[in-house]
Amino acid sequence: MTDPFLDTWDRQLAAWCVDDLMPEGLEAAVLLPLAAYRWAAAALVEHAGQSDDFRHRKLAAILAGFIENPPHQLLDDIFERESERGALAPPETSEALYSQSVVEDVTLAAVRWCQDVSAREAGLALLRKVVERTLIGEYWGSASYALAALRHFEPDSTGGLLDNFVAFAMGAPPTHPANPTLGTEQQFARMLRSGHSEAWNAVSAILDKQMAAATDGPPFAPPAQNTLDTWLAAAQRIG
Repeated sequence: MTDPFLDTWDRQLAAWCVDDLMPEGLEAAVLLPLAAYRWAAAALVEHAGQSDDFRHRKLAAILAGFIENPPHQLLDDIFERESERGALAPPETSEALYSQSVVEDVTLAAVRWCQDVSAREAGLALLRKVVERTLIGEYWGSASYALAALRHFEPDSTGGLLDNFVAFAMGAPPTHPANPTLGTEQQFARMLRSGHSEAWNAVSAILDKQMAAATDGPPFAPPAQNTLDTWLAAAQRIG
């Protein structure tokens, strides 16, 4: 039942999203309306989340964040695939850096889930995993965002995690293809030690900017809008 829907994505919409919309930060204008149809959106997340093109995987993560009452394994599945990709990436390629980029969107999507009561537990679990993996040696640059959200939503149960993160941020940078300096981690550690609001506001501003692009961007030209409307009608039939 989902094949024609996914085929339209592959043939007509995917390249448009990654080549034309994503550089302008407008991809959410396509993804947000789709997210209203839970199962169609989840099918696309699973499909695009396994693409060899990291930009498609980024779209999958962003879309997952917009789904209300999402299947709770969606983000964890993407994260674990990126974890494996990063670990197996040949050193002469940029694959490990691509996985960092995808996991940043996974992290932000999990923050969105935390704002939805039905998905909060799964969102918090994913954020905790990003931080804990970083602390034990699997570096993720978005761990600062993850911890800021954890401290916002669970301040009473994440004090120990904050202490460990501060020690990590003030230590020697890990060996990783991204060559991290831990400057961002140190900045967030300082903000979080003085209270979570400043760090949370920094993360929240990223989500607000993404949502504004989805709702306030310029209208699409009629041919693109017609294709999009037909595609969304197919998504509605899936549900």
